[in-house]
Amino acid sequence: MFRLPSTLVILAFLSACGGDSTGNPSKSVATVTVTPSTASIEKGATQTFTAVTRDADGNVLTGRTVTWLSTTPTIASVSQSGVVTGLNPGGPVAITASSEGRSGSASITVNATQVVVARVDITPATNTLAVGSTVQLVATPRDAAGNALAVPVTVWATNNDQVATVALGGLVTAVGAGGPVTISAQAGAAIGQATVTVTAPVPVTIAALALGGYHSCALMSNGSAKCWGVNAEGEIGDGTTVNRLVPTAVTGGVQFASLYAGLNSTCGLDQAGTAFCWGRGQYGVLGNGSTADKLVPTAVTSIGQPFTRLESSGSGNGTCGIALATTIYCWGTDSLQLLGGGADVLSPTVLPIGATPPVVDLSIGTNFGCGRTSAGATWCWGVNQLGQLGDSGLTSRPAPVLLSGGHQFTKVQVGTAHGCGLKANGTIWCWGNGTFGQRGDGLTTPYRYSPFQVAGITDFTDLTVRGSTTCALRGAGTAWCWGNNFGGQVGDGTKVNRLVPVQVAGGHLFSKIALGITQACGISTDGVYCWGANGGQIGDGTTTDRLVPTKVIGL
Repeated sequence: MFRLPSTLVILAFLSACGGDSTGNPSKSVATVTVTPSTASIEKGATQTFTAVTRDADGNVLTGRTVTWLSTTPTIASVSQSGVVTGLNPGGPVAITASSEGRSGSASITVNATQVVVARVDITPATNTLAVGSTVQLVATPRDAAGNALAVPVTVWATNNDQVATVALGGLVTAVGAGGPVTISAQAGAAIGQATVTVTAPVPVTIAALALGGYHSCALMSNGSAKCWGVNAEGEIGDGTTVNRLVPTAVTGGVQFASLYAGLNSTCGLDQAGTAFCWGRGQYGVLGNGSTADKLVPTAVTSIGQPFTRLESSGSGNGTCGIALATTIYCWGTDSLQLLGGGADVLSPTVLPIGATPPVVDLSIGTNFGCGRTSAGATWCWGVNQLGQLGDSGLTSRPAPVLLSGGHQFTKVQVGTAHGCGLKANGTIWCWGNGTFGQRGDGLTTPYRYSPFQVAGITDFTDLTVRGSTTCALRGAGTAWCWGNNFGGQVGDGTKVNRLVPVQVAGGHLFSKIALGITQACGISTDGVYCWGANGGQIGDGTTTDRLVPTKVIGL
């Protein structure tokens, strides 16, 4: 007798019995069967229904989209995964599943007996907020077995709305310092609780100042930055080129640890030592590989390790930074070809320092710079036509040379063509160009080869140099300036150049002071005061030059 192969027998049997299951998209849905066909649940409980789609031959079809619908969703709602929730007593309610124009249905009745809520869990259960902040709490009703219940939370409450308020959806707002406050949520007869403690906001103070050519910036204690003044090339960092007459937040979300302002640019380091620059990109001064202007903080090309300090030239177009291993990197104008030749260096490039000891601090002028070692020795490099390298000569140096006189400084600052150093004994010594009186030695001779003590004062505590002006703080916090005063940056109520230190008018006491090319600013106990030329960089909402300290608005 002839026999069919066993595999063909099995296939024939399955076909005859309609037991085939297929995901063939060419076959259409002919029937939809919903199971269970009937169900009864209590209010607040759920029931899962399933839908099976078949073709005209009774084969189960897989992968088909099913849409669920309740004819009375106020009694029983249904999700698109077939989960029905009893909301109110009633029924029967038809639950319909549809696919490709075919439908099947089942019915469900919701009984009047409510689900018993045993407890309400609130997450997060413990919260600490600062005044003005919010937290979203989530309440989950559960039965005695710990199962989550689809029961609405009817009441949210706080036991002290002077500390924290709560909205019906569980959003808590901290309004006053105090606590812990109890936040409760009720579902059925059960009540859950969470606690909220509200702390007073940490005051944001002014940590440091950085002044450029025609713009000023303040570093805030929370790591944010604000700038004001001329913004033609984006040096304010707010994403525009609109001049700002009052402090305006730098955008981009970078949390800065330090700020440095250049002639038409601004740079900063974040907490990790990553460098960001913005503003005028010409000559590669932003260090990101291009010469394009940037209106918001843009990362400097990575050198593979963090920077510990940056310095931007206030009177030139260069920027330098010290890396973790005390190596100096520079970028921007390279007119002396110290960085491998070529007018523009677009990314950080190692400065060839020869046998110079590692420096921990540096300051950059126009075509020259100086660095200070941890022991206080000062080394300078670059152009030296006016004695700005302070090595007792006028020969330009491509590699750093030691400042003459064996001086040990706690701080060194350089301007366009002069430099000054602050000693631990409170004296300041300057060298280089003195055409505007910026050396503070009472002379206007064009150069001084080596450091000379300023005016015999012995209680200086801080020093800042920019352009052809020098300013310093004395022990009580009074500010003294000398040198170029064309914009009123000396702050004595005139525009007369000063050959020796004169006290800044107004009697203000400052904890920190900074110079730009055209303006000076100081941090006082009641805010920041600026003086000098004003294209907006004074920050008082005007463009009127200020010859004496004027309070900055909004700091």
